[in-house]
Amino acid sequence: PNTWYICALAVFPEFRDRGLGRQFLAIAHQQAEEKGYNELSLLCFEQNTGALRLYERHGFKVIDRAPVVPHPLIHHTGDILLMTVPVKNHVTQSTELSHQSA
Repeated sequence: PNTWYICALAVFPEFRDRGLGRQFLAIAHQQAEEKGYNELSLLCFEQNTGALRLYERHGFKVIDRAPVVPHPLIHHTGDILLMTVPVKNHVTQSTELSHQSA
């Protein structure tokens, strides 16, 4: 109900491992905080293990799952995961990561 939904987050393979995903999540957090939302939410294919690890490192937890409905444009099977993180928790995670990187 009071969640800032991240519709999509994608990084081309040649630009991965540069902290861009972390920066995108920080921007989403900032927007959620400015708008007064209590949490961030997103969907992630369980087969997308790289994205799943990123979200889990930033405190996201799986709160629901559903089978992927086959479609010619969807190249994943298995489940799609609904993940959320409290905005306050996300601040702590981002702050800790910033201090670790410095």
